[in-house]
Amino acid sequence: MVLCGVGFIWSRVKGFLMLFSRLISVLVLLILPLLSVSAPSRPASLKVTTMDGRQLTLDQMRGKVVLVMFFSTDCPHCQRTAQALRPLYREFRPQGLEIVGIAITPSASGNLQSFARKYGVEFPLSLGTRGDCTRFAGISVMARFYVPYLFFVDKNGIIRQQHDGSDRLFYRNEAQNIRTAIQTLLE
Repeated sequence: MVLCGVGFIWSRVKGFLMLFSRLISVLVLLILPLLSVSAPSRPASLKVTTMDGRQLTLDQMRGKVVLVMFFSTDCPHCQRTAQALRPLYREFRPQGLEIVGIAITPSASGNLQSFARKYGVEFPLSLGTRGDCTRFAGISVMARFYVPYLFFVDKNGIIRQQHDGSDRLFYRNEAQNIRTAIQTLLE
């Protein structure tokens, strides 16, 4: 009788441990993307020519918080993100925010201005390449990434957060998450 009791208790403990293990696994899968923002790093130099012909460098924007967005003009997620950035740019630009959008779509040269008009983009836009994005991110040219790819650069020119288009938790509530990241860096 005692052995049956111990066996019964042990089977319950094992069941609890398996359930607990699964719960921990699920939590890790949910929380890990939030923690995988990456360690702060200094990006590669950034030099772009905007649609209106101005030269912009990250060094020129030192002392400001800079959000760099690599995007595709024909990507619905990028279009939605561009629209979400418009009110944030208006609100936080007087406090020291700059946003730079870099279109890495090969066909962007023909539709960047219409993209800006259609989605109400007021921040500077430029043409770039996939290689520009991988250099800036410090990742291999062979690495897979998805757009939009957002980089939050602090006033000292250090990347504090980065989120590529596969970061579902970040983009699920993107406007609020972008707002929070900007506010944190402006403080």
